Amino acid sequence: MVDTAGNKAAALVTMAVITIAAALVPLYVRKMLKGRMHLPRTQRALSGCLCFGAGVLMATVFLHLLPEARMFVNDAMQGGFLPPTPYPVAELIVCVGFIIIYIIEDVVHTCVRRSSRGNKDLEMKGKKAQDKDARHDNAEEGSKSRKQDEVDESFQHLMEGHAEHRSEPGGHSHEHGLTQGISLLRAVIVVVAFSFHSVMEGLALGLQETSAGVWFLFAALMAHKVFIAFCLGMELLEVGVSLVPFVVSMTIFSLSSPVGGAMGALVWSLSTRDTTVGVLVPTILQGISAGTILYVTFCEVLERERAKPEGGPVRLVCFIIGFGFISSLRVLDEGCNKLTAPVANSSLA
Repeated sequence: MVDTAGNKAAALVTMAVITIAAALVPLYVRKMLKGRMHLPRTQRALSGCLCFGAGVLMATVFLHLLPEARMFVNDAMQGGFLPPTPYPVAELIVCVGFIIIYIIEDVVHTCVRRSSRGNKDLEMKGKKAQDKDARHDNAEEGSKSRKQDEVDESFQHLMEGHAEHRSEPGGHSHEHGLTQGISLLRAVIVVVAFSFHSVMEGLALGLQETSAGVWFLFAALMAHKVFIAFCLGMELLEVGVSLVPFVVSMTIFSLSSPVGGAMGALVWSLSTRDTTVGVLVPTILQGISAGTILYVTFCEVLERERAKPEGGPVRLVCFIIGFGFISSLRVLDEGCNKLTAPVANSSLA
């Protein structure tokens, strides 16, 4: 138990350091690449890396976390903490975790859409007022132009209108600032959402009961967190976040998984294994965290990357490679059966 706790602490500290480093790399990459970040080749490479991480996460859920949740539920039934039933309880808990995150995401997106609609309404009112003033000015100038040469005056009016449009300081800059503010709000919400997901992912690591399970899940989570941290950093810089808020946001994201892992380890260490609560709380949290990772895989990473017009074959190959990587680890891992060691049996032995 002490050895496992030490491995959890080492894994969580290592995860925090690596994630912070990956999150700060965009500060230097942006200077080096300058305007090349939007090139198709660069976008395909980033998309492929994210899909590799998605393949890793999907394999982790179905080949590691879900079988482990099933074993925990079966042991709880055998220990008398749950009534024996053929109902797929473990799968139900995983789905509940998926639904919980879906509801939270939907509420957040609804708030963002309402905020965007309110800003767009204000923007449209401003445009209508500007158009009304422009039509009034054009009508006055049109009445004057009838007294002069029609062709010359039309040409002169056109050039004056163009010059006035270029010298107008308020319209375009206000619209640009408003759009940038909306983009910044959305980027911050994305960071908060991913931070919550990371807490739940770290929770799964903290609930592992063997050192092999800790490092297996650590490798799986890091295979995708590094790329997520890098892309989030690039997104924040793209919408114009200044240095201090950028560092604070990425530090919060980087520390969210270690915080979740510490919570999971604390729950696991304080759970009394001969009580219903002590057995069921880690089991339920394990299933919910698996559902969270499943949501991140399909509804956050794959859905967003598949919507991109280019790089489909690259994404598919990277996704398969990521899935095959974890599948191979499961085959080669000599301590594979230790990863699903019973929870209840450890208290009854």
